[in-house]
This record gives sequence, structure tokens and C-alpha cells, in this order.
Amino acid sequence: MGLPIVLTLAIGLIKKSRHEVFLSPAEGIVHPLSEVPDTVFASGMMGEGLAIELVGETIYAPMSGEVSMIFPTKHAYGLKLSDGSEILIHIGLDTVALNGQGFDCRVEAGQTVRQGDILCIIDRAYILEQGKSLMTPIVWTDHQTITLVRTGRVQAQEKGLVQKVDRS
Repeated sequence: MGLPIVLTLAIGLIKKSRHEVFLSPAEGIVHPLSEVPDTVFASGMMGEGLAIELVGETIYAPMSGEVSMIFPTKHAYGLKLSDGSEILIHIGLDTVALNGQGFDCRVEAGQTVRQGDILCIIDRAYILEQGKSLMTPIVWTDHQTITLVRTGRVQAQEKGLVQKVDRS
């Protein structure tokens, strides 16, 4: 294999990685953020986004990037994505009160993740038994303009949920 072919392949891989699309981080039912029964999220105060009422138990990285923060109770994950945007995945509502029980964190702050890597596995039954909601807001905390393309049932790692308006 000659150098031009290797360079062409390498450049193709780099271009491909820069054009990842946002994938659903979990299986569930997609709702507009305005339907989240928590005014901080529903008002858009933290940023635009969507919510997924979890049906599955696994939370995946929706794009490649870096885990910028994990709340000590393992219910919230900040990610700086490969496209430069920053999101918060807040698993459930009022789940901070569970003090980490029901959350099996699979990553560390500062870790680089690839699209589709597992961030967390939840104990769905336990969280529901504690009377907590599995409505999971996903918010662009850097105040990107996000358009929710569709609602309803989604599989984990499904594309076509949101469009980000490019501000450049």
C-alpha cells in the first residue's frame, strides 16, 4: 500500500470522526424538554435539549468526546463532545437523593469516550421502587440552538433526534 493511499485513508477517517451525528444515549420515549416536570430543565434555563423517559438500563455516549464531570451520586454526566459542544445527561429526576444507589458508573471524569461507549448502567427497578422518575433530560449546557426533530419511542444509539444549528 503506497503512501498516497494510506494518507487518503487516514484523512477519510479523520473527516468521518469530525462528522459524527448525535445518537440517542438510551432506549426510551423522547419528549420535548418543555415536558419535563422540573422547571429548571423545562424552562430551558440550563440550555436547550430533549428528554428521554428511560425504558432500557444502559446510558451510552451519544458522540465521542471527554467526560468533563460526573456528579458524585453518579446520576449526572457532563460531556464535551467531539464537535465542541457540551451536554449534560441527567439520569432521572430527584435521583440525587439516591446517593449513587442504582447507578453503576462505567467511566471517570477526564476519560475520553467514543460514541457508543457505556457511561452508566442503571438499576431501573430500584430507581422506580424509590419513587423516582426516569425522565432523563439531555441538555446542551453551552447554549447551542437545538431543534428536536422527532419524539416518541427510540432505541439506544438511534440517530435523527436533534439538529444543531451551526452558529459559525
